[in-house]
Amino acid sequence: MASSVTFEKEDGERVTVRLGQLPPSAFAKIAKETNAGLTYKGIEMFPKEDPDVLYAVICACAEFAGVEPPPKPDTMDADEMLREMVQPIDDIKDMPAVEGFLAEVTTTENGSSSGQLESSTGLEA
Repeated sequence: MASSVTFEKEDGERVTVRLGQLPPSAFAKIAKETNAGLTYKGIEMFPKEDPDVLYAVICACAEFAGVEPPPKPDTMDADEMLREMVQPIDDIKDMPAVEGFLAEVTTTENGSSSGQLESSTGLEA
């Protein structure tokens, strides 16, 4: 199972970063700096395993997205808010693709899907 982190910009726009979008060196750096006993791959697979790992992963995703990271939590309530930012998602290999690129399934406001995939060139059958 993969994970993603979603941020809300000041203008209300939501930005989601899949952990798989980050370079391996980001996870290796987190593994080295946090001393949580996890390898770089372990950090990708278990980003919520340790509070320091969780915060470092969220900061790396924020940097990748070009947004300010949230403040480091100083209470368990604040820690839980950070944990909620990290959500499980399907592995990239299980996501729909059109011509080798990730595709978005078009949905209506009530969440139903048209059954068609949308690519950068328009709707694909």
